[in-house]
Amino acid sequence: MTRGRISLVANLEGHGQSLLLTADAAATVWVQQTVAVTPRGWFSASALLAPLDGAEAAWVRIAWYASGDGSGAQLSTDDSPAASTAAPMAISRSGHEVVSTGPAQAPAEAHSARVRILLRAATERGATVLIDDVTFEPTEPVEAAPPTPPSPPPAAARVRATPTASSASDAGAEKPSDDSPVIDVSERTTKLAAASVAQRQLRITEVVSNPADAGADSDFEWVEVMNTGTEPASLAGISLRDRRLGNLLPPYLLEPGAVVVIAAPGARIAEGVPLIRLRRAIGNGLGNTGDRVALVATDGREIDAVAYGEGIEDGEEPLPAPASGQSIERRFSPAGILIESRLSDTPTPGQPPDARVRLAIGNATGASTLATPEALTVLNGLGPTWRVMLALAGGLVLGAGAARAASLARRRA
Repeated sequence: MTRGRISLVANLEGHGQSLLLTADAAATVWVQQTVAVTPRGWFSASALLAPLDGAEAAWVRIAWYASGDGSGAQLSTDDSPAASTAAPMAISRSGHEVVSTGPAQAPAEAHSARVRILLRAATERGATVLIDDVTFEPTEPVEAAPPTPPSPPPAAARVRATPTASSASDAGAEKPSDDSPVIDVSERTTKLAAASVAQRQLRITEVVSNPADAGADSDFEWVEVMNTGTEPASLAGISLRDRRLGNLLPPYLLEPGAVVVIAAPGARIAEGVPLIRLRRAIGNGLGNTGDRVALVATDGREIDAVAYGEGIEDGEEPLPAPASGQSIERRFSPAGILIESRLSDTPTPGQPPDARVRLAIGNATGASTLATPEALTVLNGLGPTWRVMLALAGGLVLGAGAARAASLARRRA
């Protein structure tokens, strides 16, 4: 499955034919393969990437799915560091690097994964990247670091699942966060802590990217986040990002089943709604025609993300961009698996998704449910470059492809 143009070229010395992925405009394109995985198994994906011109970033992603064929809702993702050209309009014919996700554990519900190579163009002139030596293989688990007792959060940071009259008068919730500096999405680090088990259950449940308020949209945008887990989860170290920039969130403690609204300075949020007020726009300001909104751990890996309109990167959902005044609503199972995404004419900041469902019973107007796509077709016939990726994974034995992947892994070790 691809988005963008692909072709086979012989451009990297000693690598035979390589796959050339091209974006014809300022967009994100990808090529991907579906593989079987073992629940809670450890895997890694890597690729040799050589951005040729105009690439803002090129990277490897593992997207996990509960189904056996890569269909249905995406559970979570693990990304590699990004490779890019030195400047947006640079042309390079020799620079290349191997990027890897490192050891990544499949979720307990995962039975398949889509391994993607993504390319994001920096300008409307598009971009290209050469791809070779793609591997996906089982790996040794990461040894857990000794736990460090967390510092107790401020009392004002605790919220109940249902706001009470006393929480409505908590003036601390209305103050702008001092912990919301700008983060360049291109900045990636490798020796930072991964999200905790509790943080992995955080989900984006509602997004207003095209507010109806007069003025700059970015002043009024907001995102609602819910803790779908059974343990309190702190937002400490997590950033909320669009495709360009991000905001580091404060150490706000979110109780199980509770939601909090993360809002730009001018967003109109009712009194009593749990709120983190930012000092600036969310990311670079959410795009009206499309964007990608993500919760990202300190190690750079996404906890949850929603893409819409032109911002859809991986074909996950046919989610259109909201019209003025609409919101994107998302509902999850207790295990944090996406059940439904829809557009709503009546945004409900601070109202947990289950409460919204109860209010909607008997009234089907004002919202449109979006279908979940069927399984995507697996890439075939693209020559040795892409088939190399089909290494040993969850019981798939693929002969020479697996042997070459194992050999490449040993040489890099």
